[in-house]
Amino acid sequence: GLAQLDLQRGQFDMARAAFAQTLNAARQQQDPAAELAALNGLGLAQKGLGQVPAARQTLAEAEVLARAYGDRRLLASTLANQGGLALQTGAMDRAIHYLEEAVMLDRQTENLPGLGHDLAMLAQARQQRGESDRALELYRQACAIARHTGRPDQAQRCDPVIERLERESEMRLPQSAVKSVKRDSRPE
Repeated sequence: GLAQLDLQRGQFDMARAAFAQTLNAARQQQDPAAELAALNGLGLAQKGLGQVPAARQTLAEAEVLARAYGDRRLLASTLANQGGLALQTGAMDRAIHYLEEAVMLDRQTENLPGLGHDLAMLAQARQQRGESDRALELYRQACAIARHTGRPDQAQRCDPVIERLERESEMRLPQSAVKSVKRDSRPE
């Protein structure tokens, strides 16, 4: 718990040390769920410290353990962490691969908070790859889930991006198409 707080506060050195200690204890107790949580936390701390190769290796180890352990929620979280790292390093294809699987797993397990987070990151990856229309739909889904799960702060972060993408989308449409859509939407 304290390691997680250190991570949330951006105290990555302290988080890394605490997660490393937790990882050793989990391995001694042969507790795969705790080991998996510690590996994910350690990978995120390494990511926060800019230790990309170490974070990539730690999260890859977490993925192997998560697949062997068989808990789809833990696997989804691990894949989302790998997707976030790939997104941060500009590896969009890799990010999309991890995030699409995380979205699928979170949908299967009905993990709405995880799904909303994964959709927002997937939208960001799609947007950075130049797929604005796909990104827009993903941001809309993420925003709806954030509102539904009582996370207005996440929804507020999505709203300006959605508005900007909608404006850009309208600018790409031929003017005649925009006028006909507006005319068709009037009540009769």
